[in-house]
Amino acid sequence: MLRLSLVLMLLFASPVRAAFDTGNSLYEDCTKEGGFNAGYCMGYVSGVVDIMNDGTPLYGWKACFPKSATRGQVRDVVTHHLANNPQDRHYNAASLVAEALSEAFPC
Repeated sequence: MLRLSLVLMLLFASPVRAAFDTGNSLYEDCTKEGGFNAGYCMGYVSGVVDIMNDGTPLYGWKACFPKSATRGQVRDVVTHHLANNPQDRHYNAASLVAEALSEAFPC
């Protein structure tokens, strides 16, 4: 039974995306309408906001968010930044999100 479980887990394993996201993959997710990709984008950006929300720097970038900022607004800031900087989209997604948020919401 254990062998069968292991074989089934290996057959149905899916790739992990966690720390391997680049600006290219995040931009692709953020520009798709609805579905998993849009939700992934919103969750990814929200996760970076949660890390930076108390003024904690991320990759050297610091942001101070107004209480009235919405998740949609923050996602739009990131998507706009990625769209306007295609030459940088091969970099780590979290660092690009942190940069975009720092520029839009300086302390």
